[in-house]
Amino acid sequence: MGDQSLMKKILFSLMAAATLLSASSGSFKTIDMMVENIKKPRKGLDISVLMKVEDPFVVATMNTEMSEVVVSELKKPVPNFSLIAIINHEAYLNDAWRKEGEKIQGYELKFVGNRGVVLTFEKRIVKLMLPEKNTKVEGLIMMKEGK
Repeated sequence: MGDQSLMKKILFSLMAAATLLSASSGSFKTIDMMVENIKKPRKGLDISVLMKVEDPFVVATMNTEMSEVVVSELKKPVPNFSLIAIINHEAYLNDAWRKEGEKIQGYELKFVGNRGVVLTFEKRIVKLMLPEKNTKVEGLIMMKEGK
């Protein structure tokens, strides 16, 4: 009986070793392929696509006594920006025509699109959009780009 038990242990060990060897060779190839795919440069989103995305982050704390969410104030409030018009990739912003790269109240004008602009300050991103055509804004002249 001792010989059969020893034989079973040896056979089991050999089968386990063979299984591990065959599985590990495939795993290494898979891991190597995954590492190579990670090394490839990836293209990020275009800024025009990012303009259409709403900010998903809200700084909030839970007041446990009142059971309500209180949205906290940012340390430095966003200045008041006034976007009036966009013509030829320039924006009439805060009473002056601005080009990409200009600074306005510490914010940099990063992007001027057909319907809006993007301003950045450190990690903040501010999107300003022109009003929709059906929105009534007194004293605003809407201009349509020609082709």
